Amino acid sequence: MDPIVAIVARQTELRTFRQAVKFEVGGAVEAAALVANVTAVGEAARPNTRLDVRTDALGTPLGFQFVQADGRMYVNPYGLWLAFDGQAIPEGLPLVPIPLGANPDIVLPLLANSQVTPAVSVPVRGVLTDVLLLVVPPERAGELAEAMALPRSLAFLQGQTSYTYASAELAVGRDDGFMRRVALELRGYVNGDPTRTFVVQSTTELWDVNDPSIVVSPPEGPTLKLPSLDQLPLPFR
Repeated sequence: MDPIVAIVARQTELRTFRQAVKFEVGGAVEAAALVANVTAVGEAARPNTRLDVRTDALGTPLGFQFVQADGRMYVNPYGLWLAFDGQAIPEGLPLVPIPLGANPDIVLPLLANSQVTPAVSVPVRGVLTDVLLLVVPPERAGELAEAMALPRSLAFLQGQTSYTYASAELAVGRDDGFMRRVALELRGYVNGDPTRTFVVQSTTELWDVNDPSIVVSPPEGPTLKLPSLDQLPLPFR
């Protein structure tokens, strides 16, 4: 069996976990250098997820809470919970550096025939893992980014993005085959100008896998219900 297919198949039994996410974009907007960071820590009881997010992507530090639970998504950027329909976001796998799901039925074909290099075993938060390095064929990099909702996340680059490189490092528990770390890297340029390059790097680490004490519920307190993601205030859409 293809090792990627086997890894993804195993994750269907991954029900609960804690996670830490780091997401960084470096590049150029006009003549200025740009570095934007997003970090998040939380837990998941699939398909529900809770994250405490910190970002400076708008040029100033910003923190908010994010919850996906029971078919709705909730964001608390200003002390008030905003709720909107989350059914359009598939359950997915913990392969994404942002709090959105990636549909494995779409992602798997894009990873097919990738260059796969086994790496040495490394510990991730105390768990010994086996690591695979994948380099995706360049012509699929843009489709992979689209499947992971990256174009929306990179809107602040102020232009149409073209992707030239995509790779992933997958660390799975040696004893149980569950994902413990996913590192992604994408490179490209903006508005057809090869000199306006950017690089996206992210790392997601998981621990306390299948811990039955992990529960994610809808937030308590008053919420403002919005019918669609498009009505969520910037910069959260």
